[in-house]
Amino acid sequence: MGAELRLELLSSFALRRDGVRLPVPVAVERLLAFVALGNRRISRARVAGALWPDAVPSRSTGCLRTALWRLRRVSDGVLDVTGTDLTLEAGIRVDVLESFAAVRRMQAGEPVLDRHSPLPDWLTMDLLPDWPDEWVAGWRGRWRMLRLHVLELLAARLATAGRYSEAVDVALAAIQDEPLRESAHRSLIAAHLAAGNRAAAVRAYYDLTTLLDRELGIAPSPEIGRLLTRR
Repeated sequence: MGAELRLELLSSFALRRDGVRLPVPVAVERLLAFVALGNRRISRARVAGALWPDAVPSRSTGCLRTALWRLRRVSDGVLDVTGTDLTLEAGIRVDVLESFAAVRRMQAGEPVLDRHSPLPDWLTMDLLPDWPDEWVAGWRGRWRMLRLHVLELLAARLATAGRYSEAVDVALAAIQDEPLRESAHRSLIAAHLAAGNRAAAVRAYYDLTTLLDRELGIAPSPEIGRLLTRR
Protein backbone atom coordinates (compact mmCIF):
# COMPACT_ATOMS: atom_id res chain seq x y z
CA MET A 1 0.00 0.00 0.00
CA GLY A 2 1.34 3.45 -0.92
CA ALA A 3 1.93 6.30 1.47
CA GLU A 4 -1.05 8.48 2.39
CA LEU A 5 -0.58 12.13 1.48
CA ARG A 6 -2.72 14.77 3.18
CA LEU A 7 -2.74 18.50 2.48
CA GLU A 8 -4.00 20.76 5.27
CA LEU A 9 -5.11 24.32 4.50
CA LEU A 10 -7.39 25.02 7.44
CA SER A 11 -5.81 27.04 10.25
CA SER A 12 -2.32 26.61 8.74
CA PHE A 13 -0.52 24.87 5.89
CA ALA A 14 0.84 21.36 6.25
CA LEU A 15 1.70 18.54 3.87
CA ARG A 16 1.81 15.19 5.62
CA ARG A 17 2.92 11.76 4.46
CA ASP A 18 1.57 8.97 6.67
CA GLY A 19 0.93 11.59 9.36
CA VAL A 20 4.45 13.01 9.30
CA ARG A 21 4.71 16.69 8.39
CA LEU A 22 7.04 17.36 5.47
CA PRO A 23 9.26 20.47 5.23
CA VAL A 24 7.83 22.54 2.35
CA PRO A 25 9.37 25.76 0.96
CA VAL A 26 7.08 28.80 0.93
CA ALA A 27 6.81 28.94 -2.87
CA VAL A 28 5.79 25.27 -2.92
CA GLU A 29 3.19 25.88 -0.21
CA ARG A 30 1.59 28.56 -2.40
CA LEU A 31 1.71 26.31 -5.44
CA LEU A 32 0.04 23.37 -3.68
CA ALA A 33 -2.63 25.54 -2.05
CA PHE A 34 -3.53 27.25 -5.33
CA VAL A 35 -3.82 23.99 -7.25
CA ALA A 36 -5.72 22.23 -4.47
CA LEU A 37 -8.30 25.00 -4.13
CA GLY A 38 -8.83 25.02 -7.87
CA ASN A 39 -9.67 21.30 -7.57
CA ARG A 40 -9.22 20.64 -11.28
CA ARG A 41 -6.56 20.78 -13.97
CA ILE A 42 -5.14 24.31 -14.23
CA SER A 43 -2.92 25.66 -16.98
CA ARG A 44 0.69 26.32 -16.09
CA ALA A 45 0.34 29.86 -17.42
CA ARG A 46 -2.57 30.60 -15.09
CA VAL A 47 -0.74 29.19 -12.07
CA ALA A 48 2.40 31.15 -12.83
CA GLY A 49 0.48 34.38 -13.41
CA ALA A 50 -1.51 34.04 -10.18
CA LEU A 51 1.40 33.12 -7.93
CA TRP A 52 3.93 35.58 -9.37
CA PRO A 53 1.69 38.41 -10.62
CA ASP A 54 4.40 41.08 -10.62
CA ALA A 55 6.82 39.10 -12.76
CA VAL A 56 6.98 39.12 -16.55
CA PRO A 57 5.67 35.86 -18.09
CA SER A 58 9.12 34.41 -18.70
CA ARG A 59 10.12 35.07 -15.11
CA SER A 60 6.89 33.71 -13.59
CA THR A 61 7.20 30.58 -15.74
CA GLY A 62 10.72 30.10 -14.44
CA CYS A 63 9.54 30.52 -10.86
CA LEU A 64 6.94 27.82 -11.45
CA ARG A 65 9.55 25.42 -12.84
CA THR A 66 11.72 26.05 -9.78
CA ALA A 67 8.80 25.44 -7.41
CA LEU A 68 7.99 22.17 -9.18
CA TRP A 69 11.62 21.09 -8.87
CA ARG A 70 11.61 21.90 -5.16
CA LEU A 71 8.38 19.96 -4.71
CA ARG A 72 9.94 16.86 -6.23
CA ARG A 73 12.71 17.11 -3.64
CA VAL A 74 10.08 17.14 -0.88
CA SER A 75 7.89 14.30 -2.12
CA ASP A 76 6.91 12.51 -5.29
CA GLY A 77 3.30 11.83 -6.15
CA VAL A 78 1.82 15.17 -5.11
CA LEU A 79 1.11 16.88 -8.43
CA ASP A 80 0.26 15.43 -11.82
CA VAL A 81 2.20 17.74 -14.14
CA THR A 82 2.13 17.90 -17.94
CA GLY A 83 3.70 20.34 -20.33
CA THR A 84 0.57 22.51 -20.28
CA ASP A 85 -1.22 22.03 -16.96
CA LEU A 86 -1.19 20.49 -13.52
CA THR A 87 -3.48 19.14 -10.81
CA LEU A 88 -3.25 17.19 -7.59
CA GLU A 89 -2.59 13.49 -7.94
CA ALA A 90 -5.64 11.33 -7.35
CA GLY A 91 -6.02 10.10 -3.80
CA ILE A 92 -4.45 13.06 -2.02
CA ARG A 93 -6.71 14.19 0.81
CA VAL A 94 -7.28 17.92 1.26
CA ASP A 95 -8.92 19.01 4.50
CA VAL A 96 -10.81 22.01 3.11
CA LEU A 97 -12.16 20.03 0.14
CA GLU A 98 -13.35 17.31 2.51
CA SER A 99 -14.99 20.04 4.61
CA PHE A 100 -16.72 21.56 1.58
CA ALA A 101 -18.08 18.08 0.82
CA ALA A 102 -19.30 17.68 4.42
CA VAL A 103 -21.07 21.05 4.15
CA ARG A 104 -22.86 19.95 0.99
CA ARG A 105 -23.97 16.74 2.69
CA MET A 106 -25.28 18.67 5.66
CA GLN A 107 -27.15 21.13 3.45
CA ALA A 108 -28.76 18.10 1.81
CA GLY A 109 -30.01 16.97 5.21
CA GLU A 110 -27.34 14.53 6.35
CA PRO A 111 -26.47 14.88 10.07
CA VAL A 112 -22.87 15.70 10.93
CA LEU A 113 -23.15 15.23 14.72
CA ASP A 114 -24.50 12.47 16.88
CA ARG A 115 -25.03 12.78 20.61
CA HIS A 116 -21.49 11.69 21.39
CA SER A 117 -19.63 13.75 18.77
CA PRO A 118 -17.97 17.10 19.52
CA LEU A 119 -18.28 19.98 17.09
CA PRO A 120 -15.98 19.18 14.14
CA ASP A 121 -12.80 21.27 14.25
CA TRP A 122 -13.26 22.42 10.66
CA LEU A 123 -16.42 24.33 11.60
CA THR A 124 -14.34 26.79 13.63
CA MET A 125 -11.22 27.01 11.44
CA ASP A 126 -10.37 29.67 8.86
CA LEU A 127 -8.63 28.98 5.58
CA LEU A 128 -4.93 29.95 5.70
CA PRO A 129 -5.72 32.95 7.95
CA ASP A 130 -2.19 34.40 7.91
CA TRP A 131 -1.68 34.38 4.15
CA PRO A 132 -1.97 37.84 2.54
CA ASP A 133 -2.34 36.60 -1.06
CA GLU A 134 -5.34 38.07 -2.90
CA TRP A 135 -6.32 34.75 -4.44
CA VAL A 136 -6.45 33.23 -0.96
CA ALA A 137 -8.66 36.04 0.37
CA GLY A 138 -11.44 35.15 -2.06
CA TRP A 139 -11.42 31.50 -1.05
CA ARG A 140 -11.13 32.44 2.62
CA GLY A 141 -14.20 34.66 2.44
CA ARG A 142 -16.20 32.00 0.61
CA TRP A 143 -15.26 29.33 3.14
CA ARG A 144 -15.93 31.62 6.11
CA MET A 145 -19.43 32.56 4.99
CA LEU A 146 -20.32 28.96 4.21
CA ARG A 147 -18.97 27.77 7.55
CA LEU A 148 -20.94 30.36 9.50
CA HIS A 149 -24.09 29.46 7.59
CA VAL A 150 -23.58 25.81 8.49
CA LEU A 151 -23.11 26.65 12.18
CA GLU A 152 -26.43 28.49 12.14
CA LEU A 153 -28.12 25.65 10.28
CA LEU A 154 -26.70 23.13 12.72
CA ALA A 155 -27.88 25.19 15.71
CA ALA A 156 -31.41 25.22 14.32
CA ARG A 157 -31.41 21.47 13.68
CA LEU A 158 -30.06 20.69 17.14
CA ALA A 159 -32.74 22.84 18.73
CA THR A 160 -35.45 21.12 16.68
CA ALA A 161 -34.07 17.77 17.85
CA GLY A 162 -34.33 18.87 21.48
CA ARG A 163 -30.55 19.10 21.92
CA TYR A 164 -30.78 22.60 23.34
CA SER A 165 -27.45 22.98 25.12
CA GLU A 166 -25.63 21.84 22.00
CA ALA A 167 -27.67 24.26 19.89
CA VAL A 168 -26.65 27.11 22.18
CA ASP A 169 -22.99 26.08 22.04
CA VAL A 170 -23.01 25.98 18.24
CA ALA A 171 -24.75 29.35 17.98
CA LEU A 172 -22.19 30.82 20.39
CA ALA A 173 -19.40 29.43 18.21
CA ALA A 174 -20.82 31.34 15.25
CA ILE A 175 -21.09 34.52 17.32
CA GLN A 176 -17.53 34.18 18.58
CA ASP A 177 -16.36 33.83 14.99
CA GLU A 178 -18.34 36.84 13.74
CA PRO A 179 -19.74 38.93 16.63
CA LEU A 180 -21.64 41.35 14.37
CA ARG A 181 -23.40 38.63 12.37
CA GLU A 182 -27.05 39.17 13.26
CA SER A 183 -28.20 35.80 11.96
CA ALA A 184 -25.84 34.06 14.40
CA HIS A 185 -27.43 35.96 17.31
CA ARG A 186 -30.85 35.01 15.94
CA SER A 187 -29.80 31.35 16.11
CA LEU A 188 -28.79 31.77 19.74
CA ILE A 189 -32.05 33.50 20.70
CA ALA A 190 -34.09 30.85 18.89
CA ALA A 191 -32.19 28.07 20.67
CA HIS A 192 -32.87 29.64 24.08
CA LEU A 193 -36.55 30.04 23.23
CA ALA A 194 -36.82 26.45 22.00
CA ALA A 195 -35.43 25.33 25.35
CA GLY A 196 -38.00 27.46 27.18
CA ASN A 197 -35.34 29.83 28.51
CA ARG A 198 -37.06 33.09 27.75
CA ALA A 199 -34.95 35.13 30.16
CA ALA A 200 -31.76 33.91 28.47
CA ALA A 201 -33.24 34.80 25.08
CA VAL A 202 -34.08 38.31 26.26
CA ARG A 203 -30.58 38.77 27.66
CA ALA A 204 -29.10 37.61 24.36
CA TYR A 205 -31.32 40.09 22.53
CA TYR A 206 -30.21 42.99 24.69
CA ASP A 207 -26.57 41.95 24.39
CA LEU A 208 -27.01 42.15 20.62
CA THR A 209 -28.77 45.52 20.90
CA THR A 210 -25.89 46.95 22.94
CA LEU A 211 -23.26 45.52 20.61
CA LEU A 212 -24.84 46.80 17.40
CA ASP A 213 -25.45 50.25 18.89
CA ARG A 214 -21.86 50.52 20.14
CA GLU A 215 -20.14 49.18 17.03
CA LEU A 216 -22.43 50.28 14.19
CA GLY A 217 -24.95 52.70 15.63
CA ILE A 218 -27.87 50.55 14.49
CA ALA A 219 -30.62 48.49 16.11
CA PRO A 220 -31.34 44.79 15.53
CA SER A 221 -33.73 43.98 12.72
CA PRO A 222 -37.44 43.83 13.62
CA GLU A 223 -37.40 40.12 12.75
CA ILE A 224 -35.26 39.33 15.80
CA GLY A 225 -37.52 41.33 18.07
CA ARG A 226 -40.51 39.43 16.73
CA LEU A 227 -38.92 36.17 17.86
CA LEU A 228 -39.46 37.29 21.44
CA THR A 229 -43.06 38.38 20.94
CA ARG A 230 -44.20 35.20 19.22
CA ARG A 231 -43.91 33.10 22.36
